[in-house]
Amino acid sequence: MLKKINNFRKEWQQWQAFRKLPESRRRLVIYSEGPQDWPHMGPVAEKFLEKYPEESISYLSSEKNDPGMDFVHEKFSAFHIGSGTVRTLFFQFLKCRLLLMTLPDLEVYHLKRSRVHPVHYVYCFHSINSTHTVYRPKAFAFYDTILCVGPHHIRELRREEELGLAEKRELLEHGSVKLDTVMGLYAKMKENRQHREKPLILLAPSWGRGSFAEEPLLIRAMIRHIIGENWECRLRLHPMTLRHHGQEIAALKKEFSGEIEKKSFFIEDNLNDNSSLRDAAVMVSDWSGAATEFAFGLERPVLFMDTPQKINNPDWENYGFSGLEDHIRKEIGQILHPEKVQQIGPVLRQLMEASETFAEKIRNIRKTSIFNTGKSAEAGADHLMDLLKKEKGIS
Repeated sequence: MLKKINNFRKEWQQWQAFRKLPESRRRLVIYSEGPQDWPHMGPVAEKFLEKYPEESISYLSSEKNDPGMDFVHEKFSAFHIGSGTVRTLFFQFLKCRLLLMTLPDLEVYHLKRSRVHPVHYVYCFHSINSTHTVYRPKAFAFYDTILCVGPHHIRELRREEELGLAEKRELLEHGSVKLDTVMGLYAKMKENRQHREKPLILLAPSWGRGSFAEEPLLIRAMIRHIIGENWECRLRLHPMTLRHHGQEIAALKKEFSGEIEKKSFFIEDNLNDNSSLRDAAVMVSDWSGAATEFAFGLERPVLFMDTPQKINNPDWENYGFSGLEDHIRKEIGQILHPEKVQQIGPVLRQLMEASETFAEKIRNIRKTSIFNTGKSAEAGADHLMDLLKKEKGIS
């Protein structure tokens, strides 16, 4: 109880320190749920401060280990507000010109738009995946501006408006900052990619329904078959799986402790370390947006385990078209049904042998699917500056 009271006091003090900032330092505010958000918004913030040195950014995070809390710049102020009462109050009494987030479901649950000021809310995607399948209804309905990854997002969000599910919003061509980071790894790959005697196979599942990480028998069979091919296997779990399934992760570590000691298997816990993405020959995924980032960023194939698709919008069929992640799977890799998991070794070998063929296909699809490839951070910074010029109310 004393720890909770002390944490609340510190978070309250941080919120009050933010509120006391001059209005000139509260024109652009960024809210982050934690370290997983920095790869998507951090580079935009850095580019914004580089291009517009007269501007400032206030950054509020729910996690102390957020890289944004350690970012140092004279025009960048960071505050830790936790994920409880203080955060709720921050949202309700916010006074700023723009609030940038990568948090869906604004206004739908307990995090509301400001009750005291006409804040302009900007959404930045943390996934390339489509908006009308994996996300809940009205996930983006209460944002004013949305920074879109590609044409599919604009098509889906405009269709949402046509169906009367959201008011018209400003949809801007942005791109994917995380994808650009992965592409940067690819550009340096020939110089820095580690030479491996054994191919590295990276398992990168989604979370919740459709995640093979949450199917104990399936994930164990996958790991055993991959290690049985004398390949190295790494498991890169979704942040939500890390947060909610600690006991299952501990059980995996115990069961495969011998393989971990031999360095033939490893479970990652630092999702800001991209070395496994850089070095992997093939990714194995399900419906995760990480699969598209890997394929588009590194021009390497993906093996998709054909688990049930995670559908959080029961009315998605009313849109009249499927999601991006559904119709490009066969173009950027192969699909394997879980009942045929014993074939995972031969299928992975086929993908590695056909990697050059897939690379050409992937480049062609990427050209038409993603905005501002290689320069999304700059595009995002420019969009934010343009919005600041339009909006009124704080400085």
